[in-house]
Amino acid sequence: MQIEVVSIKVKQASRSLRPKTRFVIYFTEKIMTAHITLSRELTSQLLHLAQISPDAEICGIVSHKNKIPVHCYPIKNIAQTPATQFLFDPAEHIATMKTLRERGEEIF
Repeated sequence: MQIEVVSIKVKQASRSLRPKTRFVIYFTEKIMTAHITLSRELTSQLLHLAQISPDAEICGIVSHKNKIPVHCYPIKNIAQTPATQFLFDPAEHIATMKTLRERGEEIF
């Protein structure tokens, strides 16, 4: 089964010492709604990547430690139609996975 993200809403969580942003992700299969809390820094990085590539799917891996998202690793999209598809650059994908292992991180 293929699940496609159809929309992401960004909401600012309540103000605290460590501000967070909540991503609410809706899937086309209508099976689930996931609520993911990301740091402001990680959210800004993801939004920046989307803004500098408005006509292409952005690619990358978000890593976690102890179920807390910690890093975003952008990976070049080499799909023939990057506006509607994504395909990781194999060399960058391998390098990213090596970095995750070295840092003791896992794919989120």
